[in-house]
Amino acid sequence: MGRERTNRARKFFNYDSVSNKSTCQIEDCQHVVSGDHGGNLERHLQRRHKEVYGKLLAEKATKRVVLGRDEDSPAAKLRQVDITSMLQPTSSKCVWLEITEDSIMKSCVELVTRNGRPFRLVDDSGFRQIIDPVLKALGARRAITAATVKDRVQEEAKSKREEISSSLRGRMFSLKIDCASRLDRALLGINVQYAENGRLVLQPLAMKELFDRHTGEHLRLQVKSTLSRYDLSISQVYSVTTDNGANMLKAVRLLGEADDESDDCSSDEEADSGEHAFGTYGLISLLDNPEVTHLPGLDDADLMLGVRCAAHTLQLAVTDALKESGSCTIVAECRALVKKLRVQSAMGLIRKLGLKKPVIDCPTRWMSTLNMLVRLTELKSFVEDFLSEEERSRWIECMWAEVEMLTVALEPAQVATKKLQREQLTIGDFYDAWLTCVLSTSKILSPLAKALVKFMKKRERDLCDTNIFCGALYMEPRYRLLLTTEQKCQARLHLSKTWKRITGLQPKQDIKYIQASVAAAPAEPQDALEALLKEKEAEAGAHPEAGGLGPVDIACLLEMLDKEARLPRTTNVLAFWEERKERQPELYSLAKVALGVPATQVSVERAFSALKFILSDQRSCLSLSTLDDVLFLRSCSVP
Repeated sequence: MGRERTNRARKFFNYDSVSNKSTCQIEDCQHVVSGDHGGNLERHLQRRHKEVYGKLLAEKATKRVVLGRDEDSPAAKLRQVDITSMLQPTSSKCVWLEITEDSIMKSCVELVTRNGRPFRLVDDSGFRQIIDPVLKALGARRAITAATVKDRVQEEAKSKREEISSSLRGRMFSLKIDCASRLDRALLGINVQYAENGRLVLQPLAMKELFDRHTGEHLRLQVKSTLSRYDLSISQVYSVTTDNGANMLKAVRLLGEADDESDDCSSDEEADSGEHAFGTYGLISLLDNPEVTHLPGLDDADLMLGVRCAAHTLQLAVTDALKESGSCTIVAECRALVKKLRVQSAMGLIRKLGLKKPVIDCPTRWMSTLNMLVRLTELKSFVEDFLSEEERSRWIECMWAEVEMLTVALEPAQVATKKLQREQLTIGDFYDAWLTCVLSTSKILSPLAKALVKFMKKRERDLCDTNIFCGALYMEPRYRLLLTTEQKCQARLHLSKTWKRITGLQPKQDIKYIQASVAAAPAEPQDALEALLKEKEAEAGAHPEAGGLGPVDIACLLEMLDKEARLPRTTNVLAFWEERKERQPELYSLAKVALGVPATQVSVERAFSALKFILSDQRSCLSLSTLDDVLFLRSCSVP
């Protein structure tokens, strides 16, 4: 006798024992289920007739209670758990969020600028499903679409430009410019840098698209139009840092000439006493004509000076050294070997052994060449096992030793390059890294190291034989003693004329404040160093008069500055001058201008790295103004 069938699902089916099939009788469903197993019949009810299935479950529960088979009984614990009891409820959940319509719009702007997402993202269906319910709940008065986000980008870019214009009004600053191209579109990047509150402040000015040839004259016009956009004049520009390209150097020279034509306020006496005595360095020497040291009729106080990028100059020195030392031959052989190691058969073995992948270099980037050589030496054992007997005979031990010597000779230059890529880099920091590299490389006995020292010293003149460099190093208490007597005289003359330009840009009330602060300075308590400076001042017979500052007064302050002791190399020179802001306001103002000069234009290159995200293949048709605004805001937002 079989077990009694008690499953109530069977009452909804008609079972045919001949065909062994059960037919559903609910609302003429007529669905046929094989056999009459209760579980199969229940599953059909669960899928097709949920209301009936719910009633069936309720009847089962009632039966358990009547029979005393509650959930806590031992028998209930042994029964199979119904899967529906394990499902989590899917009812909607309400949450409170602190969010506004404006914050959503700002987030969308950040998506298309800093994050580099396309504008069409805002109109994508998935994104609309996220923000539309939120906007509806907020009662948004303005739609957030790709078009409105583009308008907001334009508004924020305009507001940020006005903020930068206001911060630069009435002050001297330095520029750095560079060019780049992507997808057949050429861009000119212009950044501004100045010292404020003990730090170097870096701001973008423009990412202008260029349509003509990149001649010096065309670049000059683009820089002038950018300054006009911010209501700034060329007379406020203290220096311009560029790479060593002839068109860039010529553009700086033309800007300096335009500055002299627009602000012809030089005196013949000053020009004779300054330029004939010490020579005018900077623009002329930067144009590969170091023989010319005097430009008749121009006062270098009104002449904007160019600064070559130290990182790019070091790159050129290393390239020259590789060529002269004959190291290009071994580098070419290493490059060919690396290409052979990067084929699929070799890469499979390298991955199987858990070794690092060989890297191929970019011939125009020597640091990538160094990385290639270092990785190749790490794979030396694998290479010797992988190469054939004939190829192995070419790579004898002396060749490996030569590769290792190349890496050793280039290591100090690599360390210096990384130092030159820092954002908070003053002229003194650059000179420290440069001299350290020269001294470290000179201790290495190899043809490449000898050639590198030679070319670094040769190109050092392009970097250091300028008024800009001498003036900055004179305001550097850490490295001032490295200047010669002639360079110190040159620096003091240049800084005195720079002070005249600074006071010419300041409103009259600010100049009166500076004069009053100088007159009140003797009443301040004196420390030992201040007493020494006063003693030297008395010996020199230079005492500030109550009538205000003149050229002699600032010259005396600069003379006294030269008598101060050297500071440790680890001293933060910007913080040092910030502490002297109240006691020495004139020198503080000079230090802010002189130490705010960018030694490299690395920041512009970093801004150009965003091009592959902003100007992608799918966004190559961005308009000129939109591309400028997006790149500008991204440069402002990236820390």
